[in-house]
Amino acid sequence: MKQIFTLLLLCTLATGVFAQTYNVTFKVNMNEVAAAFTTPEVNGSFNGWCGGCNPLSDGDDDGIWEATIALAPGTYEFKYAYDAWAGQEALVEGSPCTITAFGFTNRTLVIIDDDVVFDAICWGSCDACDGVATAQMDLPVTFDEAGIEYGLIGFGGAEASTIEVDPTDATNMVAKVIKSGAAELWAGTTVTDGAGSGFDNEIPFTVTETQITVRVWSPDAGIQVRLKVEDHLDPTKSVETEATTTVAGTWETLTFDFLNEAAGTAEINYGYFYDKASIFFNFGVPGAVAGEKTYYFDDIYFGEPAEPAVYNVTFNVNMNEVVDVYTTPEVNGTFNGWCGGCNPLSDPDGDGIWSATIAITEGTYQFKYAYDAWAGSENLVDGAECTITDGGFVNRALEVNSDMELAPVCWGSCLDCGAAVTYDVLFTVDMNEVAEPFTTPEVNGTFNGWCGGCAPMSDLDGDNVWELTIPLEAGTYEYKFAYDAWAGSETLLEGDPCTITAFGFTNRSLVITEDVALDTVCWASCSSCDVAVATHAILFKVDMSTVGAVFTTPEVNGTFNGWCGGCAPMSDLDGDNVWELSIILPEGDHQYKFAYDAWAGQEELTPGDACVITEDGFTNRAITVSSAATLDAVCWGLCVGCVVGINDNVVGDVAVWPQPATGTAYLTFEDPAFISANAIIIDITGKMIQQSTIVANNHEFNLNGLPAGLYQVVVIKNGQIVYSNSLSVQ
Repeated sequence: MKQIFTLLLLCTLATGVFAQTYNVTFKVNMNEVAAAFTTPEVNGSFNGWCGGCNPLSDGDDDGIWEATIALAPGTYEFKYAYDAWAGQEALVEGSPCTITAFGFTNRTLVIIDDDVVFDAICWGSCDACDGVATAQMDLPVTFDEAGIEYGLIGFGGAEASTIEVDPTDATNMVAKVIKSGAAELWAGTTVTDGAGSGFDNEIPFTVTETQITVRVWSPDAGIQVRLKVEDHLDPTKSVETEATTTVAGTWETLTFDFLNEAAGTAEINYGYFYDKASIFFNFGVPGAVAGEKTYYFDDIYFGEPAEPAVYNVTFNVNMNEVVDVYTTPEVNGTFNGWCGGCNPLSDPDGDGIWSATIAITEGTYQFKYAYDAWAGSENLVDGAECTITDGGFVNRALEVNSDMELAPVCWGSCLDCGAAVTYDVLFTVDMNEVAEPFTTPEVNGTFNGWCGGCAPMSDLDGDNVWELTIPLEAGTYEYKFAYDAWAGSETLLEGDPCTITAFGFTNRSLVITEDVALDTVCWASCSSCDVAVATHAILFKVDMSTVGAVFTTPEVNGTFNGWCGGCAPMSDLDGDNVWELSIILPEGDHQYKFAYDAWAGQEELTPGDACVITEDGFTNRAITVSSAATLDAVCWGLCVGCVVGINDNVVGDVAVWPQPATGTAYLTFEDPAFISANAIIIDITGKMIQQSTIVANNHEFNLNGLPAGLYQVVVIKNGQIVYSNSLSVQ
């Protein structure tokens, strides 16, 4: 390494600024993937879900693809995909290797202090592939049957043809076709395995049976959809026909009659062996005219598809323990679009058990009871035996495969009223250290719908320790203390031992298996008020010199102040644009970020950087407090200090050229570690002029509009400066 200092040094970097990283080897078994693909990849919070920037390789052709990536300690989410997100895994929420946040289910990974080599797992699974051979597909094609080798091959600008989850029904798999803006007029998708073998058996055409139906979804009505069948061993033996979509943005079933061949194509020949099919959306219209379009298809049947089985399901809910005023209970679910009131229940004998019988198509559903068009609804317990949690919502689960009458259940319970076993839970909170005026503390939680005031506490002996006993069924709950119908509530610290954080909310956590008197806790604490929690002064510093936006006062927001926005303003007494604030924090783990003017602006931190942690989709700075500390001044949005001058730091075969440059400059390198790093241009005052992400080994900078002078090119990877060099602009 050669260092040539031409002006000023980079601002002081503390020892260890290049954080320790560990090698993580990812492995995925692609042998059971039916869709056509070229290169699998791993995308995650550590690479910005970049799509293709971390490709996998299969050197021994065994179908197990792998890559090794250097990662800093931390918690990450990731999933496998292929061909820059052309296809991706569909992971099952609740699987042991996954985490679900904001509706997205990804794999999870924790790096502590050692290299990690993952076992090879099966695409879309937490387990190894079982090695069970898959059968060749045949009509009907539903894309849903286990053990079938479904596959698609796109061509002519429809190469992005994949088997995906139905965007209108998460329980259904469908074929997705993206016809690109550069697609040929004949772009299409062949339904076949990777070998092009088509169907297992001949399509059984006869002189009286010449129709195939396909369920399709198109963004446009009135387009031509062509279906072609052929002999997979002799493509000259084929027949084609067309149908026209009649609706836009919804599913419909098109019927293709091969007795009516498309103009200019061969007639059906009953002596041919047709065993492969291809579909062409908006046939005859090139992508340059139509623009990029996304289509879906499913359920390819010879003849008319069989009507799905429909069964009568009788729902029964016992309302005898409901204290709220209501008129008419109802059942809402995925089978009726959670309609609210469209399936009312009745109680003709007045016994408090309300019922309704509904005809429902065979399948798997979610539902819950409500009343008066969602004026009120059940609060079900996450993890209870009759429930399923999906996207943060807890509902009842239902599988319909025959006529059935559901046993009566008590409102909000998996058991009938009187049959449920409950346990007495004594909640106790010490309010002696609460400075705000209040009248009545309360307990709000998942067990009472966070109702606000419906579970008031009492203090009979006047010692300001308030109590309430609530009967609860066995299960896992979240709760917190508040007062006066949510006029005030606890601010709990994420990561404290008595809490759980999900979707940005930190609450107390509770598992009930028996009667329990919970320990008395201090308001907003996991400990009693007489237990001293060690605290330390932490001096935060942020360098705002690269911030181009107009601001007045930077601030520190974090788990320790409820992300309050403006309650922890910083100061810059010496006018050097490095703002400071000392905060007393309890020992433990905390998250925070810098913002300004009560959240008018905030840092954009990069997942995977050395100083950050990403949870539930939010990336914040992380700190563990064990003693008093003065933190190094960090540049706004970075893990390191700002550049305050020009420094050359030339490493190996890396170049910034031409020198001087006019209009355009290039960063050229050989080391693949530069890919996905951030490249920034900084002027002589330390102000950030330009920022971009490196995607190729000849990275281009647009210098148009830059005044002539000397600048600095800095490359930052995982929050650390890995390369810098000067740039002269004419």
